[in-house]
Amino acid sequence: MTTQVSPAKWIQNTSTLVSNTVSQGFAFFSFPNASGTIETAKLLWLTRLRWLAIFIFTILAVPGYELGYLTRDSVTTYLGLVSILFVFNLISHLTVSVSREATSPLWLCLHLSFDLLALTSLLALTGGPESPLMPIFLLNVVLGGLLISKNLSWSFLALAHGLLALLQVQNLFRYQSSLDQKLIGSYLAAHILLEIFFIVTRSLGAYIEKQYSLQSQARLALERHDRLRAVGALAAGFSHEFSSPLTTAKIRLERMSRTAPSEDTTEALLAVEACETVVKQMNSSQLDNRDHLYKSIIVSDLIADVVDSWSEIHPHVQITRQFLDRSQQRVPPLNLAQVVLNLLDNAYEANPNTPIVVTTERLGDEFALSVVDQGPGFDLATLARLGEPFNTSKPQGTGLGLYISKLFSESLGGKLLIEPSQEPNESPRGSRVSLFWPLKDVHDVTR
Repeated sequence: MTTQVSPAKWIQNTSTLVSNTVSQGFAFFSFPNASGTIETAKLLWLTRLRWLAIFIFTILAVPGYELGYLTRDSVTTYLGLVSILFVFNLISHLTVSVSREATSPLWLCLHLSFDLLALTSLLALTGGPESPLMPIFLLNVVLGGLLISKNLSWSFLALAHGLLALLQVQNLFRYQSSLDQKLIGSYLAAHILLEIFFIVTRSLGAYIEKQYSLQSQARLALERHDRLRAVGALAAGFSHEFSSPLTTAKIRLERMSRTAPSEDTTEALLAVEACETVVKQMNSSQLDNRDHLYKSIIVSDLIADVVDSWSEIHPHVQITRQFLDRSQQRVPPLNLAQVVLNLLDNAYEANPNTPIVVTTERLGDEFALSVVDQGPGFDLATLARLGEPFNTSKPQGTGLGLYISKLFSESLGGKLLIEPSQEPNESPRGSRVSLFWPLKDVHDVTR
């Protein structure tokens, strides 16, 4: 039995099919979200656009021949060039889709230059500057300005000007024209138009590159933070479970050291205390801005109180205070105090017998807190994994101090920066650890 489909239902199904087909077509030619570098994404997009250009070149062969733009001899050469483009793009598309390596900006420039040369050859066969394909030449130049990186883009622009000049010279010889003022003006106008289009699209391309880079960095930072928080939550759970047995072991060892002191019990007690310190740091490493208890305080006064408390434990350490900002801010004081203590401990451990400088200041729209030591500085391997837990150059360090500090500054919308405090030829070099966060809802307070 044959099922009858109403005309309305048939129209609806047909419209849905056409809509889905068009959507898939637009999706194919949209800029890809490549997992690699932006250059790889650009090259993949270029190969997709080239398929569209090859299709247009192919279907234009017949009307081009009928309208006289192509002759019996030139149409063979024309189709041969289109076939070369087809093979080149097929190889390029398969290579880019399969390859896991990053694409070089030079390789992208070569691809666009090859397209420009092929297009110039097609234009030479179909009428030069008067060819109906001339807008595609301009489009190719626009793509060059949009996709090619700055250092290579000007070479591409010079190539475009040279090829356009060749087409114009060919046009002179074809029609045996003389260079009058009107013709020279039109030729110069074509080059000026090409230059304007390229400069505008190059500025747009630079903006897109910057935004793509920022987006990639933000995505990687978010993924890293999610992993670190998952690991931190797991570590905090373990540290909670370890607290009881560590406390029991510490009490027993202290009792043994009083009743029967020995070198072994002393070393074991020091080891347990070190483990207890790590457990406490793990418990304090779970910084989440949703858990912050904010208060409006004069930040420099809080930091001064923390420095005074720390100095009572380390009276032999000289601390220079340079509090250049007196703004009242809304911050979480307990978390900030913990961060300052961590930075002071790190500076002290770097070189216990040298002064420490603590500075607060306003830099533009940001508040800056800096702690400077005179230690050996950070090695490149440690800086490459800045802010990760258990990433440290100290034999007995955990790396949790900088991890907590970095999470704190980022929870306030800021950042952590480490740089040498002295010139490379000075010894010791020392380190400057700085925290920056934006100033929001603040006002200056005078004494």
